[in-house]
Amino acid sequence: MLQNTVIILIVKNISYSKNVHATIFYQMTEKKPIAKINRSDFLDWRFSSDDDFDFFDDSSNVIDALQKQDNYQVNYNIDDIFYNTGYLPCYLIQNWKDIYKELCFTEEEYDPDDNEIDPPSVHVEWTTETTEEE
Repeated sequence: MLQNTVIILIVKNISYSKNVHATIFYQMTEKKPIAKINRSDFLDWRFSSDDDFDFFDDSSNVIDALQKQDNYQVNYNIDDIFYNTGYLPCYLIQNWKDIYKELCFTEEEYDPDDNEIDPPSVHVEWTTETTEEE
């Protein structure tokens, strides 16, 4: 396992948003803001469509494994689901007003209903409190 590895990313002639820039920066450093997210709200959002359950489709792996051994075990972890989600709407982040600047958003871009982040750009802290309404 590679630890403390520096990755140098060279991007040439590619236009990208601030969100991508923030994601690259935070993936390359240890300092990431902590996003407080309600566990139930996240799972309700993440699996709001029947198509979203394709995430759990391990059928080809099950068949391959059972051909070689007697059993197949699957473990799902909410952190793995979170960090393997393509994007996260900012309205799910309960402490958005405290961390949005750390993620390179300006005050004009503050509206959590109009923004999203890449989950690896934050550390997640799961809560059971309901999402704050402003």
